[in-house]
Amino acid sequence: MRRTIGQRMMNHHYRGCGRCKHCRVGWSQLCPHGFVVYGMTGHGGLAPFMKVPVSTLVPLPDALTFEEGAAISCGTGTAYGALKRLDVSGRDPLAVFGQGPVGLSATLLGRAMGARVVAVDPSPERRTLAEAFGAEATASAWTKPTPRTASSTRRPSTRASSSFESVISVGAHLEIEHACRLGVASVRQMPRCR
Repeated sequence: MRRTIGQRMMNHHYRGCGRCKHCRVGWSQLCPHGFVVYGMTGHGGLAPFMKVPVSTLVPLPDALTFEEGAAISCGTGTAYGALKRLDVSGRDPLAVFGQGPVGLSATLLGRAMGARVVAVDPSPERRTLAEAFGAEATASAWTKPTPRTASSTRRPSTRASSSFESVISVGAHLEIEHACRLGVASVRQMPRCR
């Protein structure tokens, strides 16, 4: 793809060797020869300007703001990629563990893809945001699951009631095993479609 000076761009914030099998298919963060993460192991991130290889640039559509592009090229893109690999759709309940930027993006996108979303996070503020982003139920890592009591559209599921997909976006403070049990319990408490 040709890129020109002045063109609106997003930056994929990883750079690998560019030659290995991972780099060639777009997974430079898995480069076995080492990689740079702009803003962490390389300059950039919060800087007003960055010098990056052209291979890390992705065109930013005119319909999106630079702020939206920044979100998409990081956390939202991560969540979208995970949900696409899981093949999430309206037939699925989806448990999203952790409601930080990636988790909230997974909640929003999962709901947009039709999934019935359970959001797990210890923070009441993040659980409230998750409900605003479309979660049907929320659970704290420390309490029992809480189904949303506000009017919500419940979509039919054609899969077995015990199946669910999950996206992991967990801070170190969250006990993963406990959160997983709560996520499964939350999915099991959702009304069954007949």
